[in-house]
Amino acid sequence: MIPPSCQHGVTSAAPRRTGLQLPGAVAATLLGLLLAALAALALQRQHSVLAAALLAVLLVLLLALAVHHAALLPRRRLAIQQRREQITFDAAPDGIVRVDQNGIIRMANPAMQRLSGYSLDQLLGQNVALLLPPAQRARHAGYMAGYFAQPRTRAMGEAALSLLCSDGSLRPVEISLGHWQDGGQRHAIAYVHDLSERHAFERTLQHRATHDDLTGLPNRRLFKALLQQAALRSARQATRLSLLFLDLDRFKTINDNFGHAVGDRVLIEAGSRIQSVLRSGDVLARLGGDEFAILLGDLGSPDDAMRVAAKLLDVLKAPYSLRHQQIYSGASIGIAFLPDDAANVDTLLRYADMAMYQAKQNGRGHYACYSQELNARAHEDMLIHARLKEALAENRLQLHYQPQVDVQTGTLQAAEALLRWHDEQLGQVSPERFVGVAEATGLILPLSDWVLEQACRQICHWQQAGTPLRIAVNFSAHQFNQPDLAQQVAAMLQRTGAPAGLLDIEITETVVMARPDQARAQIAALVALGCSVALDDFGTGYSSLTRLKDLPVSKLKIDRSFVQGLPGDSNDCTIAQAIIGLARSFNLKMVAEGVENAGQLAYLREQGCELYQGWWYARAMPAEAMGELLLAQQPVQAQLPVQA
Repeated sequence: MIPPSCQHGVTSAAPRRTGLQLPGAVAATLLGLLLAALAALALQRQHSVLAAALLAVLLVLLLALAVHHAALLPRRRLAIQQRREQITFDAAPDGIVRVDQNGIIRMANPAMQRLSGYSLDQLLGQNVALLLPPAQRARHAGYMAGYFAQPRTRAMGEAALSLLCSDGSLRPVEISLGHWQDGGQRHAIAYVHDLSERHAFERTLQHRATHDDLTGLPNRRLFKALLQQAALRSARQATRLSLLFLDLDRFKTINDNFGHAVGDRVLIEAGSRIQSVLRSGDVLARLGGDEFAILLGDLGSPDDAMRVAAKLLDVLKAPYSLRHQQIYSGASIGIAFLPDDAANVDTLLRYADMAMYQAKQNGRGHYACYSQELNARAHEDMLIHARLKEALAENRLQLHYQPQVDVQTGTLQAAEALLRWHDEQLGQVSPERFVGVAEATGLILPLSDWVLEQACRQICHWQQAGTPLRIAVNFSAHQFNQPDLAQQVAAMLQRTGAPAGLLDIEITETVVMARPDQARAQIAALVALGCSVALDDFGTGYSSLTRLKDLPVSKLKIDRSFVQGLPGDSNDCTIAQAIIGLARSFNLKMVAEGVENAGQLAYLREQGCELYQGWWYARAMPAEAMGELLLAQQPVQAQLPVQA
């Protein structure tokens, strides 16, 4: 039962006393004391009849007081209870509204006023339909009539609806219902709980589950769902879908050199640049790391997707101005079409990914479209990986050695160890083919370890045979970037017995320039072991002179692409002269790769190049053949460095 004092959402106030009026209980007490005093005085003066009368009156007065107090006690308790209920009603965090069986609002607490935006005067006497959206009012009226016909208590959570506020906005709420009957009138009371915060939290959770936290773009999960929907729509409408896989170039280098905070800003800026090129109906998602996916719908021809890809490459090649410096990245893009290339979403995703990796292999900063040749190559890569892994485990690989010869005397000075693989099923597989697969599949590290171990064992063998020879071993980027590389090399030298002074380590200029500070420390650690380090493919990595003079390398190897045109190509001649002069100015030995004719050798001799290797002298040969060559050319000038 709702207390009378709460019937209109306000608390009744007791009338105020004025003047010198005393409370009834105090007046009655004083009167009783006066009667008792008079009765005592009458007895003293022997007026017994008067005293008896006064005592009788006193007794009646006391009885009247007792009856009066007994009658007031329930009313006082009821008033206290009503006051407590009023305080609870006013302090309730949920809205409370009471309506009669006609749907008229008879009571509303402050929380209900705050929820709805209506004042108490605006609510009282109005139909509860005022708080419902117009589309729900007729249905609610029917429900309310049925409820009063067969009322029942309904717990919170059984019903959720929208509350129409005074400003026209809708607020999600859930309600619980109670009912009672008073004097033949039926009433219902509704407790209204605001769901706005819960819904906002649920939307936040849903957004985080389907969107990337950093960029706010759809994530892989949502993108795949949207792609599936678009594929179904495309099938119904007989239209073409284009899927673009985009990968930022050199992003790992940015993270390593500038930190993840800068890398995150690059990702955010890249997302904004990509979005600026797309139409409103296109979908952009970040799949993870530096990979983005783009869904283009309703395109007329594949050329339209290629034009979009070209625009994306153009906006992404511009530098990022971060931390007061220009940071360059660029992108590679793979494109696949539905239904032209693939019949389902999963295949389309795989094909676009394959095309993106092909774009990277084409030199980065390009886009590539999926083709059947790519699919065939992917299957071939899988076969190469499986067979290479098996060959590595069963020691069915070989090292061949290509001589490095003194340009002036023609004497054998060193040799470069080159990996060769002949497979029973695949035949002779070129290093350019299987090394790329090894790098892509993570097999490059165990493969590199095998090469280093075999080269060190061969160094030890030739030294024990009295024909010591310096051997150069190429280190891959994955191998060179290992933090414990120097410790690994030291352990290998100790295990095989090879002297560090006969081990040359070749690292490409591109790998060194990707992380120059780390490379310098890594090279210094290798040199400290007694090894020599050569900068391979020099001229292709855009080294600065400042970086070069700080590197503790002992050799430069001019890339074969600058040797091929010698001596007829003036550009190659200019480059070769510059590199040889640079090596001489830094007191570094110069090795020319790919020398295939007498003219090239003569030009290199004239320019003062110290060493060369190439088919003009000998192709790479097995260890047995190299051993015979060593015996034929004794003594070999494999000079060990003087230990400090």
